[in-house]
Amino acid sequence: MKPIIKFWLISVLFSLNLMDGYSQLIINEIMQSNVDCLTDDLNEFPDSWVELYNSSKSVVNLGEYKIGTTDQFDQAWQLRSENISPGRYVIIYCDKEANAKHTDFRLDSDKGGAIYLFHNNEIVDQLTNIAKQPAPNVAYGRQTDTSQRWGYQNTPTPGAANCGKLVSEVLGDPVFSSPGKVITNGQTIKLTLSLPEGSPEGAEIRVTYDGSEPTLNSSKYTAPITINTTRTIRAKLFCDGYISPRSTTHSYIYFTRDVTLPVVSIVTDNKYFFDNKFGIYVDGTYSNSKKNYEYDWRRPINIEMFEEAENVSVINQVCETRVQG
Repeated sequence: MKPIIKFWLISVLFSLNLMDGYSQLIINEIMQSNVDCLTDDLNEFPDSWVELYNSSKSVVNLGEYKIGTTDQFDQAWQLRSENISPGRYVIIYCDKEANAKHTDFRLDSDKGGAIYLFHNNEIVDQLTNIAKQPAPNVAYGRQTDTSQRWGYQNTPTPGAANCGKLVSEVLGDPVFSSPGKVITNGQTIKLTLSLPEGSPEGAEIRVTYDGSEPTLNSSKYTAPITINTTRTIRAKLFCDGYISPRSTTHSYIYFTRDVTLPVVSIVTDNKYFFDNKFGIYVDGTYSNSKKNYEYDWRRPINIEMFEEAENVSVINQVCETRVQG
């Protein structure tokens, strides 16, 4: 029994020394496709991001680290000098801006890939065989800070402690009884929304009418919606323990003339166009030296295109827009 006890003691000491070392910045949470979950220091929504966490008891200099998507140190992005106190977080923006905490690469939301963290030419942490992100704005991380168990986060927590609850299954899209269209005959629509087949018990539909993305605080769908004037409906499923997808959006456009050209509907949160800080179509208050619309900011939208009246859209998808192309 003595050799076993001795080996166990050595193992414990090794772990303690590792945790007390100065190279204890670790990968804690990532998001491969950030639509509008996190805003960066440029007033933008970075394509993707990585959260690093100082798990040691000492201050860590971020400038001693590099981060990349391959195991080649010379191809990794050099991070700028910044002291990270014990138990603190730092967000690395993976958006190809190639400046300070903005890397020269993006994370791949379709193919997955890998992330490597280097210190003094050595890999000190890595995340490999990353799966395709199941939906936008979904974070993948440790169950709790420093935990060895990884999974999709019930709630993304960039810059804060991980939520402690992992989820794996993605909810479906709500079913619209009548899809969006251009209406020229003035008819009234009684729109019903229903859960897709296979939805779990407790799933519910939340809706918005102002262009914003539905949340758990949005109106719960309980009865048919009467539509007799132009309006947009965004609907999304929620259920505890499941991943919610991006909302489903449909526009109902009442038109008094014959449709001779395609009709385009752009739906987004009002603040992304007209808020003093985030809005891209206003003078704004973000800077004293430039108007908001002079920046090259991107904002998420849902776009629909209708080629003919009374027909469903030929395009209905999430994308981005900006004032300057």
